[in-house]
Amino acid sequence: NRLFHHGSLHPKMKKEKEKGNLRSGVRESSPVSGMRLISARTGVRGIVSLRASFYAGSRFSSPATVSRICAQMLTQGTENYTKEELAEIIQSAGIKLNIGVDASNVFINSTLPEEQTELFVKLLAEIFRRPTFIQSELDLFKSRTVASLKEAKQDTRTQAWNALVREIYPKEN
Repeated sequence: NRLFHHGSLHPKMKKEKEKGNLRSGVRESSPVSGMRLISARTGVRGIVSLRASFYAGSRFSSPATVSRICAQMLTQGTENYTKEELAEIIQSAGIKLNIGVDASNVFINSTLPEEQTELFVKLLAEIFRRPTFIQSELDLFKSRTVASLKEAKQDTRTQAWNALVREIYPKEN
């Protein structure tokens, strides 16, 4: 079950909150303007799990692949760290980090040792504030995307799915 729905409490959770039925230990705060933080303790000691998202998905870019490539490029280097240095820091700290994109959101999923929280927050700030988007890495992602699209054109399952989606959700919707 998801606590969140597009950056806010999931509709079912809102109803439970209104009834005063949120699970014990679930807290809601606003640490900075424009940010809503919902946290909950789990039975796992010493581990922090994070899921964050913000509106910036493929719905907001043209073509839609631009947002996906941007999300993938975020961990490919910053002004202060190469992609190898970022990978080494993340791995040696025991951090699992996934940055992705869907139609409406860029999302971050992460699990890390509690004592690495400060380092993790600093790394996220670096990744999102100072990405370098090195041309050679960008070219590599572009070529992989083109190859993937060509492969999908040959895949009958993908083509059947796309046809079904176009039929169910016509452009005028």
